[in-house]
Amino acid sequence: MTGAHFHLIVNHLPVVGAMFALLALLWAAWRGERSSADFAMICMLLLGVTAGLAYVSGEPAEEAVEHIA
Repeated sequence: MTGAHFHLIVNHLPVVGAMFALLALLWAAWRGERSSADFAMICMLLLGVTAGLAYVSGEPAEEAVEHIA
């Protein structure tokens, strides 16, 4: 797997995962369950990490496909 492949995989996780985490947070607020809120917050934390990975891998991915017509 090249850096461009890694970037494409990681780049979509924060976008799609944010919708999932928002639904999980709304579910936790509606139900009033602390464990569901903890789960939603952990999801958001992991999404933040993947957003950072997408940012860091962006430049190497751009360099890898820059020469392709």
